[in-house]
Amino acid sequence: MINLPKLEHIWKGSIESRSLDKLTILTLKGCHSMKTLFSHEMVSQLKQLQHLQVEECNAIEEIIKTGYIVESRAFPKLKNLQLIDLPRLFNIC
Repeated sequence: MINLPKLEHIWKGSIESRSLDKLTILTLKGCHSMKTLFSHEMVSQLKQLQHLQVEECNAIEEIIKTGYIVESRAFPKLKNLQLIDLPRLFNIC
């Protein structure tokens, strides 16, 4: 998802089981209205995610919404994480 300055959420509301289970690559660039990338529900669905790149998203404050305990087996297949030019980022999980 590139240059979507008004995008606030990747997913809003409840997530059906297996909705995101085939997602392996996620790239976000220029999504200037998004403050939080993943809810706790989304993290549990992203078992196949291998590459995550978040770049030039000026409002991003956290990758995973605070207030949740992230299990050590979250993102079991993640190989590449790139967090680039995120001036307001203060929390990953």
